[in-house]
Amino acid sequence: MKKMINKVTVEGLAYESKLVAKVSKNGKEYIGGELFILTSEDNVVPVSFFEFKMTNAGAENKKYADLLKLMSTMKTVLVDGKENATPLSIKSSNLTADEYSKDEQVRSFAKQQGGFINVVPATKLNPKATFENDVMITNTIREIDPVSGEERPYLTVKAFIFNWANEIIPMTFAVHNPKGIEYFENMAPNTFTKVWGNIVSLTVKTQKITENAFGEALVEEVERSTKQWVITGTNTIAYDEEQMTVEEWQKCLANRQLKQADYIKAEKDRAMMKAQGQGQINTAPAQGANNNGFGGFAAATPAGGFNF
Repeated sequence: MKKMINKVTVEGLAYESKLVAKVSKNGKEYIGGELFILTSEDNVVPVSFFEFKMTNAGAENKKYADLLKLMSTMKTVLVDGKENATPLSIKSSNLTADEYSKDEQVRSFAKQQGGFINVVPATKLNPKATFENDVMITNTIREIDPVSGEERPYLTVKAFIFNWANEIIPMTFAVHNPKGIEYFENMAPNTFTKVWGNIVSLTVKTQKITENAFGEALVEEVERSTKQWVITGTNTIAYDEEQMTVEEWQKCLANRQLKQADYIKAEKDRAMMKAQGQGQINTAPAQGANNNGFGGFAAATPAGGFNF
């Protein structure tokens, strides 16, 4: 199996810092939290960090030292103003965090996991938030806005990406360009390829209209913020079994299912211990891990790629 691509580059002004230095329960010093980067007037991208002071080999962790120094010298837009904010460049990656909900389902949330961070001269700053990922695309969806009831003006692309250990994790992308929408809608399921694009913040405004039996309708404007990984290009020719065999992909799926099962069991055990400590009894029925209903690879994708 090839070494999978998972790259994120975020450059811009330090907008807000929620980085904190703490000590873990077993006495290890670490820095964790989020750093928000302003890449344009209406785009703020959060990047997550977690670095121990010492490596597993017992050496000092340079990333921890760099973050600690940055925390003491960095100026942010919110506190110090845009004209004084520190210009930063971060080399990161796309990851997802699993969360066990009250209805006993596992939901995954995308985030950027910080890697190397550098202060750059303001004159050399190139504001952007870009990604490049090898992906296994599983399906595409034309979603309906639950408020307006209308079809959303973009295509949702469901896929798996790969982390540094080549483990698969779910990821949701969007395609806004009409030619790109047509291309992905005609793409066969289980296509293994590379995509790239931009991370953007969107403010979506919709109107909710409630009909009135004897007068004017009630019109409510609903506003919500969302973040999208917008695909702007993909390989002209999809990958084949020289990059990853069917057997290797099936192993990735099996490992994902086992990891999900272990995570669900650990969360249920934790909930059971909590309930027992409170004198309660957990009667919830057991549920297995979410299964993926696909395997193998797609046939050849439509001729030609795009970069729009």
